[in-house]
Amino acid sequence: MIVDWIKQYTETTRHATVHHECRRCGKTVTADDTTCPLCGSDEIATIPL
Repeated sequence: MIVDWIKQYTETTRHATVHHECRRCGKTVTADDTTCPLCGSDEIATIPL
């Protein structure tokens, strides 16, 4: 039972954090950004951590 709980907890929190960054220049952007404020690229990577 405790093992099942640990698996469930780690699986749900594993992808709870997401990092967004520009694919062209690497600048960290917010989830609301559709273009990079630094270089203007619209290629935004969404990376689950």
